Amino acid sequence: STLFKSEVESLFGKEKETAQDELARLRERQQTLEAELALERVEVAAAAASIRAFVAERRGDEGVARVFGSEGLGSNESLPASELRPILGSFLATCSEEVRPELV
Repeated sequence: STLFKSEVESLFGKEKETAQDELARLRERQQTLEAELALERVEVAAAAASIRAFVAERRGDEGVARVFGSEGLGSNESLPASELRPILGSFLATCSEEVRPELV
């Protein structure tokens, strides 16, 4: 009975240690992913800011509203990556009008 109890406690201790190691690895991975996500957000915001500046220079506020929506996008505002694709589509459509006005 004492031997069995000792074996169970030993196994439980090993399982607990393994679980703690796995938890530490998962927390480290989470921190890595959060850092990567933060960098991606910075890149998306920089891309959106570049597009905004280009459109504002060529098309003014009307062009910015057309590409970024009626409210536009503040120059310091962040932008989710999921919203960059439609902005790029609007930007390309706007630019193609400059190159080929018959597409309007």
